Amino acid sequence: MQRSYVSSVKNKWVQDMDKKNIFSNFFNGPLDATPNEESTSIDKIDNNSNDLADSSEFSADELDLFNQSILDHLRDVVPPNKFRILFEKTFALHDIQNQKIFFLVGTEMLAKMISDSYKSHLSTAILNTLGEDYEIQISVSKASIDISSSKNNILHTLNESKSTSFYEKTKIKSPKFTLTPESTEINAIQNSSHTFSHEPPKQTSTSNPSKLIDPNKNFANFISGSSNNLAFASAFSIAQNPGKVENSKSLYIYSDSGLGKTHLLHAIANKVNQEHPNLVVFFISATDFINQFVDSKIKNTVNEFMKKYTTVVDILMIDDIHGLSNKEGTQDVFFQIFNSLYENKKQLIFTSDKKPKDILGIPERLKTRLQWGLIVDIQRPDYETKISILKSYAAQKDIFIPDTIIELMASAQTESIRELEGFINLLSHVSGIEGIPIDENLAKKYLRLEQTKVKKITPESITKNVATQMKLNVADIKSTKRTKDLAIARHIAIYLTKKHTHITLKEIGQYFGGRNHSTILSSIAKIEDEIKINIALSEDIIQIEKRIH
Repeated sequence: MQRSYVSSVKNKWVQDMDKKNIFSNFFNGPLDATPNEESTSIDKIDNNSNDLADSSEFSADELDLFNQSILDHLRDVVPPNKFRILFEKTFALHDIQNQKIFFLVGTEMLAKMISDSYKSHLSTAILNTLGEDYEIQISVSKASIDISSSKNNILHTLNESKSTSFYEKTKIKSPKFTLTPESTEINAIQNSSHTFSHEPPKQTSTSNPSKLIDPNKNFANFISGSSNNLAFASAFSIAQNPGKVENSKSLYIYSDSGLGKTHLLHAIANKVNQEHPNLVVFFISATDFINQFVDSKIKNTVNEFMKKYTTVVDILMIDDIHGLSNKEGTQDVFFQIFNSLYENKKQLIFTSDKKPKDILGIPERLKTRLQWGLIVDIQRPDYETKISILKSYAAQKDIFIPDTIIELMASAQTESIRELEGFINLLSHVSGIEGIPIDENLAKKYLRLEQTKVKKITPESITKNVATQMKLNVADIKSTKRTKDLAIARHIAIYLTKKHTHITLKEIGQYFGGRNHSTILSSIAKIEDEIKINIALSEDIIQIEKRIH
């Protein structure tokens, strides 16, 4: 929507308001002080209550018009994957009153992620649409009615479906939700449209059972931070509506080992079992999938193997999908299974230690399939996320560890979350054997971390490492020079400063030569878009991030 068009609409409303002596100064009167970023609030509201004022200053159609314009502006500056998860059909303008603008989202997690990472983008979109600054209120709807004037909004369709949901009608409360090749569930499901046996799966010497879902791995105890929040949000959204999240019928999560990919698979399965207990979840490693296929060939039961996946499974999760490399026979079968499930709107979820296009030993047609849906990565946790992980794990094990020891462990150059958990397990074990409390002396003696120091990440340290990687001068990066190599380095430094520090956009702009708010946002957006298609740039940024941590 063009700003001039919105302005003309506003002018007409102002004239109408003047005739009625109602809110005549709404657009032209004095403005409150521009709210800072901290003014955004997150509340849980009931749409049937009086949490919002009864009399709205705009009609539903007018709000819908503004809502669409704000989303259009956000779409231009927010990376497509993140826009799809955070804003597309999950975010709605609800009201505008008294210099406040009210938005509704479906979950507290979405509200927090938008407030933490996209407040400035949202403020700019509002300014571009309405020509003024407003205090932003982001609330979580807990009502079962439509919260948006847009009938395409997922918050409407989800609520609308609750009263007639198939899942509610079946009333299945505690079915099994893993399969083995010889499971009684398979025969039962094939003979019934929505019920199946509650008997445990049969184990045989030749079967390779699906991984059992760990009930202790869920979304509640998955620690999210800047390194994994998109993967977390994507997994959570799909778990709520498997097979129905637009452009996400296939989810592909990749990262180095030990950073939480498999935890998210367990969390998805547990969430699905809780909210959609009639759906059949099959969680298996690529190695077990291969072994099952080989076993079916030996027994001449390939057709039954295929039928199990294409007619029984609602949600297929394969861990370490790169294990199919150079397994041509299994690849052919997997290709057919993928196509069948995808065409039938089933949910596909894969994990790997690399991007689909980087997996060697699989044909291009499979790489293409794996790239059809949503692809997200998990990075190594930063210092703050490590602190949260360590505290959470200590609480789970009911162990008291002083903050100084937590900080000492978090400062270590660890490669995975498992190493952090290993620290706590070791301290707990030694403390129990020796009968002494966990203190700094015990930690230093057994963890050997006394020489480790926390690296404080600052704009200066980031710019210095960018300069080193790009073979440039720090002063030139901060200057007004506009050569291509300096511009790219400057964009990278700004992007990493926003990602790895807590300073405001204004402070970032001041550090980089007094650049304004919009210039900083533009630099961040350019890098976010470029790293999706530029492998060399992505690798440069990864190397810089390794240096600064």
